[in-house]
Amino acid sequence: MICIVSALLFYGFIVLLFYGFIVLWFRNALPPEDMLLFSKYVVC
Repeated sequence: MICIVSALLFYGFIVLLFYGFIVLWFRNALPPEDMLLFSKYVVC
């Protein structure tokens, strides 16, 4: 339950972070490892 609530609270923040990573990936060509590391924090 707490995981669901926290996911709802940070949904907008996660979307902004993900969008930021996409922009940085296109502009600075971040390695795939950074995207995988980011995905770890999304999983509850």
